[in-house]
Amino acid sequence: MIYEGTVPNSLVRINIDVGYIVILNVLKGSHYVLATGFKDNTIFVNDPLHTSTKSYDLGSVVNGKTVIYKVPVSFPIMVDELEAFIL
Repeated sequence: MIYEGTVPNSLVRINIDVGYIVILNVLKGSHYVLATGFKDNTIFVNDPLHTSTKSYDLGSVVNGKTVIYKVPVSFPIMVDELEAFIL
């Protein structure tokens, strides 16, 4: 996983669309949640602390505090593992 930095709220949805890991800062800065999708201005989340909370309005996300991580598309494969896969 590679830390990409923080983004403003205007870029939250595009980062979800491209498949990055998007961690939102909510509840006036006191809590972080994992974004899992969106529809319009509703961001669907996985919230381990408030398990009944399934979404937040984009307006309740602290602007500029959303953290983005990128997962590499491919992982290194050892040559002998590749040969075993091909054979």
